[in-house]
Amino acid sequence: MYVLIRLFRPMFFENFDKNTAKRLYDKSNRFAKEYAKNYKDTSIDTKQGAFPIAGMYTALQEQMDAQDAKKMMLDYVPVVGEKLRKYMLAVTGIPGITIFLWKNIEKIMSIAGSEKKDTKVEYME
Repeated sequence: MYVLIRLFRPMFFENFDKNTAKRLYDKSNRFAKEYAKNYKDTSIDTKQGAFPIAGMYTALQEQMDAQDAKKMMLDYVPVVGEKLRKYMLAVTGIPGITIFLWKNIEKIMSIAGSEKKDTKVEYME
């Protein structure tokens, strides 16, 4: 199950009946898994970002044309952004988390940026 698709889950249930929404949601995950299986050498960002988006888009096209599928997804992006904002606010509100994050920023960014192991992050001054 992909986190990104899970964030878009309400979009399916707001726009389709329960059975259709569940079917499209499940197909989105299957398509994303299939893309990841077929393109094993891609970065983790692609596997967790682009493939789930492509999976949702492909699944939605079974119910509507490509333009409507794109519009539905783009219209829902602010909702997902607000969910992520609230999550980040909650996480960074935990005492000591911001200090921990800043002390480990180099390691966090090397992982988040999908850099190869043991690469040094250089900062611009």
